[in-house]
Amino acid sequence: MRKKVVKNSIIVLLFLVLSYIYIAIPLRSGFIYVGSDRIFHLARLEEFYQTFSQNHSVPLISTYSFSKVGQAINTFYPWGNLLPYVLIRSLVSKPVTAYYLYIMLEQFLGLIIAFFAGSKISRSTKKALLFSLLLRFSAYIMHDDFARADIGESWAIIFIPLTFAGLIIILQNKQYLLGSLSITLGLTAELYSHLLTAVLTIFVVLVIYLGTLWKQEKRFEIFRTLALSALSFILCTIGFLYPLLDAMFKEKTIMPTKGDFSNYSFAPMDLLGWSMNNVVNMNQPNIGIWLLATIFIGATALKRSSSIDKSAYFLGTFFCLLGTDLLPWSWLHNTAIESIQFPWRFFPFAILFLSYFASSKIIDSFNSSNLLVGLSIIVILTTLNSTNKYFTQQKNTYSPATKQVDLESPWSHLLTNMSYTKIWGSSPSVIENTQYHDYLPKSKGQDFSTAFSHELLDGKEKVSLKKSQIKSSFQGESFSFNIKQKQNRQITLPFYIYQKKQYSLMLNGEKKDFTVNKNNLITFKTHKNRENIAQIRYITPKLYSVLQGVSLLAIICELLVLLLCSVYKFKSKRKDKVFSNLSRKRLDFRLFSKVNIEK
Repeated sequence: MRKKVVKNSIIVLLFLVLSYIYIAIPLRSGFIYVGSDRIFHLARLEEFYQTFSQNHSVPLISTYSFSKVGQAINTFYPWGNLLPYVLIRSLVSKPVTAYYLYIMLEQFLGLIIAFFAGSKISRSTKKALLFSLLLRFSAYIMHDDFARADIGESWAIIFIPLTFAGLIIILQNKQYLLGSLSITLGLTAELYSHLLTAVLTIFVVLVIYLGTLWKQEKRFEIFRTLALSALSFILCTIGFLYPLLDAMFKEKTIMPTKGDFSNYSFAPMDLLGWSMNNVVNMNQPNIGIWLLATIFIGATALKRSSSIDKSAYFLGTFFCLLGTDLLPWSWLHNTAIESIQFPWRFFPFAILFLSYFASSKIIDSFNSSNLLVGLSIIVILTTLNSTNKYFTQQKNTYSPATKQVDLESPWSHLLTNMSYTKIWGSSPSVIENTQYHDYLPKSKGQDFSTAFSHELLDGKEKVSLKKSQIKSSFQGESFSFNIKQKQNRQITLPFYIYQKKQYSLMLNGEKKDFTVNKNNLITFKTHKNRENIAQIRYITPKLYSVLQGVSLLAIICELLVLLLCSVYKFKSKRKDKVFSNLSRKRLDFRLFSKVNIEK
């Protein structure tokens, strides 16, 4: 047991070092590089940090970022993976350093969970170690972390191995409690990071469950376990799901643009070329050279493979091809499946299954520690080479954000500590004009220009508000403005209202009634001839807070049960070892008994 503890400690230390190596190049550069979804997710991160630094909890609308128009980002987009960043950002003053330490933590947790999942399925340390390295240093992971900067999907992918390990433990090892806990916690962590990834994972889990139904020996026990896991999952996630569904059904909302499968174009040869070159680049998702080699070389070893290895190979290859236009995606045009936007969102499952197959076959065929070390070094070196090329290309293509106009629209600029602070700091020098229309209230003939230009409507007259006239607070915004006319005026402020009963307006310290115009912006009448201060606040419904508490309690209970199972298992093994030693001593005593000596 002591040897196992030492061995696992060495592996954890190795993963920590590898996680730092993973982010060392961009960290030393001092830039947050351009990525497809970078600005969107940086704004989410900073919204949470600013909110928690003011001693508040989860903000369901954005008032420190996203142009400060009250966009309900965190009502619709999962926020659980933002919490670790708040802790890091609280300890590290430099935002660029905090961001890369956040990615380092993501990679470290990904390696740990992949190793745990691999060891539970294969019951081999070597296989688990190689599996975790092939998976976490694959080209698709780098594509998500750097080329897309999609921290939602990146963090969700961490927990996919845990979910499938739970499924295999239930189906194959018949360890129902551990399997149920793994599935529940895995899916819960996925959903609190990225809703779409969790939905796709549930779909793949159901496909595998139904595909193996015919050969399951204990169908009832397996079904009961999965059903209880589903109920536990709902309890663990109701704190996010209920506010989401409540907002969707009670307020028409602009949802993310669906993919257009009628002209989806991703040729298999593109995937082949990008994977062979282990490319890391925007709009070039791929599985990387090592997993591509697994598809071709692995086909020759299928005859000598176990049933689980064969399943992993075929599933990995299938999901890889599913992401290309080799399949007739145009047949699914104008269907609900277009909500996934890009069929290559199935690549996380491709790299999962192919990584397991590769690690299993390599260790079964050679079982050499030297080979394991050599392969690990090669995999890591190819990763560093690919990311280094990407960062070099970024420096040659994009310039740092230095000018005022760069800070207001920073998408195509490299960000430093200074520029980051000017955009999202506690006292920003600009209000960033990042117009994301997703999750805004929806209406006919909607005009976004007034809100995102920070214009006040005095009747029909437009008045541009300065940065100093807008002050952010937790789920609220304060606007100061002057009205020179003598009569009461109809004022419209650049702040979106979703469900009217969940908002309050204070005008010059007094509660004020308000209405909502056709663009879902707050509208009210002012007092005569004076300076006005309007304070708008979103009030989280008590039911939302109660359900968040229920989910938190359910997650804590799941973790406690998992901890108790681990302690019980450890004590059982220790007890078995003690009894084994006692039996051995009794046997030795009998050998030296009087009868045996006389004989």
